[in-house]
Amino acid sequence: MRGFIAWQVDAKTGALSAKTLVSSLPNPAQLVTDAKGKTLYVASEVADFNGTQHGGIVAYRINPPGR
Repeated sequence: MRGFIAWQVDAKTGALSAKTLVSSLPNPAQLVTDAKGKTLYVASEVADFNGTQHGGIVAYRINPPGR
């Protein structure tokens, strides 16, 4: 799997729709936010991450809704 996508939830129906590709991070796995919900941490389960011989963790800033 390559990358992960932001989804939008319809508040009335609960329906999901793909919004945009957030990152092309290879093989994204566990996702978790910080306590304030301002940072998303994503583990990349790969054998080689940026020249190292193990996976990695990437942090993304979460923008307020609509940004």
